Amino acid sequence: MTFKIKLSIIFCIIFLQNSFSQDSIPIDKNVNYTAIPMLSFNLSKGFGVGFMAAAIYNLKKEDKVSPPSMTAMVGSYSTNKSWFGVVGQSLFLDQDNWRIEFALGHSNNNFQTFMSMPGMGDFEVPFNTKIDFVAAMGYRRVYQRLYLGANMQLANAKTEFDLSSIDSAANTKQNQNAFGFNAMLDTRNNIYNPSRGIHASITTYHYLNKSENANPYTKLNFYTNYYHSINKFNVLAARIFAKAAIGSKIPFEGLSVVGSKDLRGYSEGKYRDEQVYAIQAEDRWNFYKKFGLVGFAGLAITNSPKGSSSLLPAIGVGVRYKTIPSRNINVGIDVATGKDDWGLYFRIGEAF
Repeated sequence: MTFKIKLSIIFCIIFLQNSFSQDSIPIDKNVNYTAIPMLSFNLSKGFGVGFMAAAIYNLKKEDKVSPPSMTAMVGSYSTNKSWFGVVGQSLFLDQDNWRIEFALGHSNNNFQTFMSMPGMGDFEVPFNTKIDFVAAMGYRRVYQRLYLGANMQLANAKTEFDLSSIDSAANTKQNQNAFGFNAMLDTRNNIYNPSRGIHASITTYHYLNKSENANPYTKLNFYTNYYHSINKFNVLAARIFAKAAIGSKIPFEGLSVVGSKDLRGYSEGKYRDEQVYAIQAEDRWNFYKKFGLVGFAGLAITNSPKGSSSLLPAIGVGVRYKTIPSRNINVGIDVATGKDDWGLYFRIGEAF
């Protein structure tokens, strides 16, 4: 483990111990607040600082069925001048018959992709993407724990590659506007920290804008999460995930990247494709009062920069602290390593 990784972990533990939370607020005891500062380092963006904050509350005290709603904010800045800010809202209404999610934000992302050209082999291509977006998703319970709904997103994306001197057509500017449909089965006993149940979802996004660099296409997202309580202190969680873009000409912004919560341990952005599949398992151990540890491993399948199929393993560990015991909500930090890559992740709640 390199010195930079060790240093990042030390700072993260200090931040976690000093994360702010309130299990009851005198002004309104129905509302709980939690926040955690973020310190990160990865191979793509260097060191970064940021914050996550959330308010968790019940919209109606007499509604004992709906899970608590959440208003959240997250922001981050990295030394390679990448930054983003997002505000999100999750609402649970009418005895959990309605669920509504909403988010808006801006991202200025300096990243890289990897390409192959005859006589040049594989090489890294830096790029910058600026995105302004607003998205919404709604669900209606139709039978027991089955929900159906629709979604929409409005996004303006501009991507500039460092290959413009070779191919000016590489740069793109287009609207990533979409609508779609979603279905969800949710039998979890707690949406923020489940110990039993299933959470399965399938979502479609239909992008209708046609441009010089893209035709209309459809994106399909699918996942199934399973939770099983081994004993009072251990929970086993497993996740199967798939993303697929379907169409004749998929834009660069429509490709999926291996990483984030779907396979922690990949932050470099090397593996991106029209299709990404991943599976992972995690053991969650509450070893002492409010403190817990997690251990996880997973595998993804996608195309490599050379165009061949790649098996991408990952393994990692994390620490948890229960900031809101009355709602069983944790904050946490995970560190994971993948194939020639690694990642550091802060979160409110669990990865999945």
